[in-house]
Amino acid sequence: MADNKNSANILVCESQEILYAKAVKKMTADRLIVQYAFKIENYLTAAAMFDEVGDYQDAKQLAEKCRELAEQTRSEQKKDLYQKALELKGRAEGESDYEKAIAVFGELGAYEEAQKEKADCEKRKADCGRRRKTRQLIIIAVLLLCLALVGAGYSIGFFRYAMGVCYAGMEYYEKAEKIFEDLDGLLDSQERALDCAKQALLLKEEEETQALRKAKAGNSVVFGSDKWKVLERQGDQLLLILEQVDTDGHFYQVSYQEAPQAVNWAESSLRAWLNGELLETIFDEEDRGALLPVNGGETKTEGQAAGNVDETGGDCVSILTVKQAGEYQKILHSLTGRDYWLQDQGQEETAAAFVSASGDVMMEGYSAQAQLSVRPVILVDCTKLEAENKEEEE
Repeated sequence: MADNKNSANILVCESQEILYAKAVKKMTADRLIVQYAFKIENYLTAAAMFDEVGDYQDAKQLAEKCRELAEQTRSEQKKDLYQKALELKGRAEGESDYEKAIAVFGELGAYEEAQKEKADCEKRKADCGRRRKTRQLIIIAVLLLCLALVGAGYSIGFFRYAMGVCYAGMEYYEKAEKIFEDLDGLLDSQERALDCAKQALLLKEEEETQALRKAKAGNSVVFGSDKWKVLERQGDQLLLILEQVDTDGHFYQVSYQEAPQAVNWAESSLRAWLNGELLETIFDEEDRGALLPVNGGETKTEGQAAGNVDETGGDCVSILTVKQAGEYQKILHSLTGRDYWLQDQGQEETAAAFVSASGDVMMEGYSAQAQLSVRPVILVDCTKLEAENKEEEE
């Protein structure tokens, strides 16, 4: 009888050990699972298996741990879903895009600011819908007006006016502006032309800001009234160099310094001009507000005279050093056709290093009083630029 009892106990222990091992395997299988829902289900199944094992070894503790892991995975799932919803919102351009973001925020319930974001998406979706309906109504109204004008036999000027209203309603502001300007004061065409010009400028600035937001090293972007090449991107900050030097522009044939003295960027007339008269000329107040100091302080490079240390850490406009020209060689290789100055001193103390028209760094330098081209370098804060654009719109 005792043997039978011992055998039963052994069988119970063996079955517990087998179930325990299966539960452990289930618990540790999450590394192979990608989807959150399957991970959570796995942890809860393992917890139930550990509960069934009972007091065997640390089954109770592991059951509790599995439930904790399931909750942790739920939190990770919500966090991931929240980020996905924010990305959908950020990329949204129309009603259907916002609808997708609304659906994801809705799944999150009270998580973080999901309901606030959902409400914002619903508002933006409604705004898109209103704009769409407004455009449709404008188009219908214009068509009806055209038909009415045809029936009444009005002159061609009224047809063009109606066409201008239609273009403006569809946000083709440049076309609308031209039409209104050509109407010689018909009705309120001059006021509409001015408004279209303003709206076209705001739309262009928004497009340029968005292009800056997405730009990567090597891309071409527009900032101010010039085209620039992106040298480097760090977060929302872009290091830019002028891409095109026009023969009738500011940067064609400029001296590094006027006086016949040892080359020193901090004391050069070029640096003073770039950060004085020129800065005010080529950048408006809004663009200047988005500029950050280009230099970190010291720009002394190999080949410079001793003591030639940059004192211009606050410069908003600068030029490249020899070292930087080497670092950004792959990008600069496309900027050919013009010799342009570098900060560093050449082999002679009155000469400055430069980049040749073929894209080679010329360390021997050229007389600093001679005239070469200039490719200014600026550091733009996209966040500041975007904030200033929004303030202007408001």
